[in-house]
Amino acid sequence: MTLLSKMIQTRNRRSAAVPATTDSAVGADSVWQASLKDLGHDLLNRQINLIVTTGGMVGNSAPPIRQALYQIATTYAQCLGMAQTEAIKALPDKPVSGELELYRNAFNTLTGDLHREEPPAEPADSSSTEAPAAADEDVSLRIADRTAVIANLLNGLQSSLDKLTPRQITTIQKIWEIGTDTIVMQTTISLGGDVVTRIHSDYKSSKNESIWQLHQQSVAASSSSWKDVVEAAVQLLQGLIGKL
Repeated sequence: MTLLSKMIQTRNRRSAAVPATTDSAVGADSVWQASLKDLGHDLLNRQINLIVTTGGMVGNSAPPIRQALYQIATTYAQCLGMAQTEAIKALPDKPVSGELELYRNAFNTLTGDLHREEPPAEPADSSSTEAPAAADEDVSLRIADRTAVIANLLNGLQSSLDKLTPRQITTIQKIWEIGTDTIVMQTTISLGGDVVTRIHSDYKSSKNESIWQLHQQSVAASSSSWKDVVEAAVQLLQGLIGKL
């Protein structure tokens, strides 16, 4: 039995000895257990991404979750030519009553539009004025994947954005950081020894060897610090178990 499993079982036994008085207490306990399981998963698995960007890099860390959601939705809508849709214009830039439904509607609208089949194109008319170019196909596919992730998270919430778990918040902040950029190399490592590396098809030729080397250096640096992180987390969990 893992240390994490022991901690959850200990917590459950202590909780069972005290009658629950409110639904909120039960909900808080469920969130506590979910957060522990997320922590355990993240400690046992590590992902390293190499991203190619055409610009837009900033030195700021990810903003609070509401601001991150707002910026993601409005940026993606702008890329897709959907900035003036009602679902996007209705988004609040600060906490308001009913905000979950507004954000849910916005991301479901973005996701639904991206997955809607386009009608066959009409023959070109040389006399007509061309419309502004929308996002290219690759960008649209990346946006579709990322909006679907956020839409699924929001659709699973029952009451408010405050119910997002730490791991869900991290997922949204990652999407904020990546934006519309391309992940060209990705390596996933599990503590059990499994290693999976994905390479974007545009970067598989030997002319991109310098990029491969950069990714390898990132993987090595991440792996070397992993052991220290796991040991620190184990010590923290052991200390928490002693207080339960």
